Amino acid sequence: MNARICETKQKYVPFALGGREYPLSLALNCIEAFQERYGEVDKVLEKSAQIKELKWIIATLVNEAVEVHNEETEDKWERVTESYVGRHISADDISECMSALMRVFGVSLPVKEIDPAAEAELAEAVGDVPELPNPNAE
Repeated sequence: MNARICETKQKYVPFALGGREYPLSLALNCIEAFQERYGEVDKVLEKSAQIKELKWIIATLVNEAVEVHNEETEDKWERVTESYVGRHISADDISECMSALMRVFGVSLPVKEIDPAAEAELAEAVGDVPELPNPNAE
């Protein structure tokens, strides 16, 4: 019996740091690191609101991109540290970093389907929500 390994095309989000563009993705190595640190991958975006955690998350994703690059090319890149990340991202860049993180998680995680029964139960509990007038309408 021949075993066939399924290879899927990894989706990447470009991320510029220190003059180099890194292709970020949510590889299993990153998922494992996030689970070890936070217990659940779902908590990564929440934790990224803290600067120390944001630097660690970005360093984890960038270093995975570095490892992949180094395995596939002769041109070797150096791994980054949290301090390096902190030096190359200014306060003005934080919203761009958060956007990149959301894209990494958005393109990498499967979309969870809503249970129709739970949706109906929620709609029944909420009831009719009245439409509020738009104060900007003429």
